[in-house]
Amino acid sequence: AFLAESSGFRTVGKVSQDELAAWEPLGEGGFSSVYKTKLKGNDVAVKVLKNLKETRSLLTEGNLLRDFRHDNIIAFRGMNILERDVSFENVSTHEKFTLKAGCPFLVMEYIPKNLHRFVEDHKTPESRGLPKSQVWTIGRGMANGLMYLHSLNPPISHRDLKPDNILLEIRSLRVKLADFGLSRTIERSDNDLSLFHARWTAPDVWDDYITANEYNKEDTTENETVEEEHTGFGDELFYLRADIYSYGQVVAYTLTGNTPWQGTNSVSVLGIQNNLIKKEDRVELPEELGGLLRKVIEDCRMENPEMRPTADELVSEYFSGDVNPYQTEAKSAEFFSCGFLQNTYVFVAESLVDESSEGYFKTAVRPQGFPPECLLYPVEVGNKEYNDVPKEWVYERKYREHYGRFRQDAIDKKIADNPSIALKTLITSQEEEEERQEIQLMFGQSTYCHHRAVREIWRNLEDSKKREFVVCKTTVHPVFSTSFGLHVAVLTADKPRKFIFGKRANREGMPTPSKFTCGAVESVSVKDYVYKDGKPYVNLIQTAVRGLEEKLRVELKGSDIKALCLTTVYLKFDTHEWGCCGYVDLSDERVAPERRLTFEQLGSRFTMGPKDKYEHEEVVAVDFELSRMVEFVRENYEDFASSTKLVVVKVLQSFFGVAAVERAFRVYLEDGNNTLPKEIPS
Repeated sequence: AFLAESSGFRTVGKVSQDELAAWEPLGEGGFSSVYKTKLKGNDVAVKVLKNLKETRSLLTEGNLLRDFRHDNIIAFRGMNILERDVSFENVSTHEKFTLKAGCPFLVMEYIPKNLHRFVEDHKTPESRGLPKSQVWTIGRGMANGLMYLHSLNPPISHRDLKPDNILLEIRSLRVKLADFGLSRTIERSDNDLSLFHARWTAPDVWDDYITANEYNKEDTTENETVEEEHTGFGDELFYLRADIYSYGQVVAYTLTGNTPWQGTNSVSVLGIQNNLIKKEDRVELPEELGGLLRKVIEDCRMENPEMRPTADELVSEYFSGDVNPYQTEAKSAEFFSCGFLQNTYVFVAESLVDESSEGYFKTAVRPQGFPPECLLYPVEVGNKEYNDVPKEWVYERKYREHYGRFRQDAIDKKIADNPSIALKTLITSQEEEEERQEIQLMFGQSTYCHHRAVREIWRNLEDSKKREFVVCKTTVHPVFSTSFGLHVAVLTADKPRKFIFGKRANREGMPTPSKFTCGAVESVSVKDYVYKDGKPYVNLIQTAVRGLEEKLRVELKGSDIKALCLTTVYLKFDTHEWGCCGYVDLSDERVAPERRLTFEQLGSRFTMGPKDKYEHEEVVAVDFELSRMVEFVRENYEDFASSTKLVVVKVLQSFFGVAAVERAFRVYLEDGNNTLPKEIPS
């Protein structure tokens, strides 16, 4: 029977089952399953129907996609019917799958991540949503896709716009609208709309659904005109405006990480109608949010559908031009960059690795860090003095709210409110009358909860406001500077050396969960105090040694410490956190032979301590060869903690030379694909 109806499958765009290979499961839906396969050597996504009753929906989606041509719409690759069973095994779980002959399938371009997964993966204890600059870029892409659909003749309404159906190319943040099975038709079932409809759909659609049900109960014979009468305008325009409301909901989620009815597992239209569920359909926006994003969300979620902007107005009036108003206007040269590593928001205040650095592998001369005797700095002790904010500070109320929340987390033992050491003064070598390889720092003592509360305020400031506070990046702000950290990369004694990356566990209280770091990351602490003439000083070498031992079980004793090379002081501008980075090469002859650890030896030590198991879920060793390192960075840098990008490049430059590293990263950028030449041009 189905084959008789298969006129929906035009000859153009047919894909033979024999052309698909290497099936892998991606996801399950109520009526279909999605798999990753190979089509002529390229990765594609294949949607296979489980319920033949939904054939019409798949045909609708396929026939629409076939004719769509837009950068922000998922690309069609073909469709057909399985002529015979497909059986395969999941390589990871060994679960067996069988797809039955006769099932229709739809082939699309493969994009591994959707907006929902991207937002959830980037949540941290202090930030649930994405940075405003990313939200603006994603919002513009969604608006462009909707404008294309809504401007077709006849116009197409998506009708199922939600984070799961918005695919995302991570590196470019290019949006791809997907899942058009409900487009131009509205699926209803008894007295309930599915969870995703109720959660993301406009209230006018709920009202329309409820009204239609009431007409059905009365068994009216005028059903053909019912919808137009109670919506007030034509069917297609009704759903175009409903798309705009859903768009506003999705942008609000992207910004805040909160869904409508956050924490509610099921939302029914019947419950809304009977006031059984508190009406929490609109995600609350942060008070400090201003500018275009607030206007976009508020206008798109207007209660009167006719007051909402059209998709064309969204693009022409809200997202006109290529300038992202939430992107810093600072010149790119202000922030660290290297080839494809752009927009890092890391400012290098001082580095001994400069354009003249030719690298250890060329010169056979060990790179020099800041002299150990110059890494002992005074600290002013007194929590009360530094654990407060200016009188009549404009952000004081927000500060108290954040501080109270973090203090409660400390009481609940989610975080530890230990003393925190904050950078208060920085004098670089260039500011000295005679340039020397040293810096001068001064520290103050604070608390961790104070640091988190102030950082939260900074993170939510507009970039223009941040630039008002910090005109010169080398000037340490007296309020927003509340911490100082050490980031020390580790090279093992293997041949060739291996560079150690650690992926943080995705657990509550963990900074930058699921992000790659390298080596050991440690905050300066009161544990690093030494006293001279009764006065406290911070010993940054001691911080580095302690971090390596606590995080990776790498012990440095006696003359081993001479192998520590701290080269760079930096500011993470997006969070306003100061730090110093460098590395230790465990193959260095100054390290005692018994402590020149290979990756295998380090790995066995690493897994022994419960703290390390808590902090890292994965440890990766990459051969310390330029092409292999750049390739690994290229494949994973979206998942790097911000300072990791800087640390990796500075270590590479110390060994391979600045010019060679710049060429390697630039070659990859210009090549544009996925592979580096085995030989980097000299």
